[in-house]
Amino acid sequence: MPERFTTAKWEWRRMWLGALVAAVAALPVVAWSLRDPVSFHEACREDGPIEWATAAGFFAAAAGFAAGSRRTTGAGPSRVLLVVGALAALVFCGEELSWGQRLLGFETPEPVRAVNQQGEFNVHNVGALQRLKYSLLVFTIAAVGVGLPVLRLVPSARRLFARLRLPVPPAQWLGLFLAALFFVRHAANWLRLAERNDPQEIGELFFALGLAGFGLHAAARPAALLAEAPQPEGC
Repeated sequence: MPERFTTAKWEWRRMWLGALVAAVAALPVVAWSLRDPVSFHEACREDGPIEWATAAGFFAAAAGFAAGSRRTTGAGPSRVLLVVGALAALVFCGEELSWGQRLLGFETPEPVRAVNQQGEFNVHNVGALQRLKYSLLVFTIAAVGVGLPVLRLVPSARRLFARLRLPVPPAQWLGLFLAALFFVRHAANWLRLAERNDPQEIGELFFALGLAGFGLHAAARPAALLAEAPQPEGC
């Protein structure tokens, strides 16, 4: 069987499996929001369990990207991008928890409070940045959702990224990014909610879990992010 067909078949299987896992995780969340929107809102509130789980996902991604950058042989864009990914995920983690404000109990400085829409010690709730954050989040998740299948299923695109030593997320995490896009962009339009912003918190959680999967894969098998897609034996 030609290489492009065996590779595509293998990658499709991994994507479908990842989508199934994401659906199994997402459906109970949808059912919860429909059955008990009040407790759903309580879980999604500031400093609630969803926010802490999201921060933990971002922290795991940061640790994974950092470890992957140390294990990547030679200098080049792959190591640089993994370092950038680690720093970005660490910033996401800090912003999610307002840099430990409620944990440490310090007050928001008055200049920050005056411009922060929620009176918190973070950047993403400052004025127009709150709307920009949402747009960037939707764009990033959509770009991954479209770009990942192309990079994994189109041999020329896969070879180009391998030649440029650019890391590509493993195919099995695609479902988590698609679930994140659903909750961030679409869920609020038809779910019964106590607060319209709650699904965005769930979307951020799935986004963090997708990044965590990518980061932990980078830590365990950094070379696999640059190589051609694996070929199953016996095809």
